[in-house]
Amino acid sequence: MEGLYPEGPKGRYNPLKSTYEKYLNQVGYVGQNPWNDWENSVEGENGEVLEGWYMQHAHRPARVSEEHSETAYTTNRALEFLKTT
Repeated sequence: MEGLYPEGPKGRYNPLKSTYEKYLNQVGYVGQNPWNDWENSVEGENGEVLEGWYMQHAHRPARVSEEHSETAYTTNRALEFLKTT
């Protein structure tokens, strides 16, 4: 994967989008920074969105479905590459 360009905890945002972020937008995760807003975020006890920076909420699942996770995306891309070689 070519890397992510996420918004940091202090609000710094690089508008470059990785192919994973573009993929998240294509499958319905809205926002300018879907990695930060969905993959790197969780829902709190009352449904509030909690950021995933510094691993403070790592015990909770990400807001993306498992099939759209970074792990699934990267694995599928690797399998696609292997099929073409």
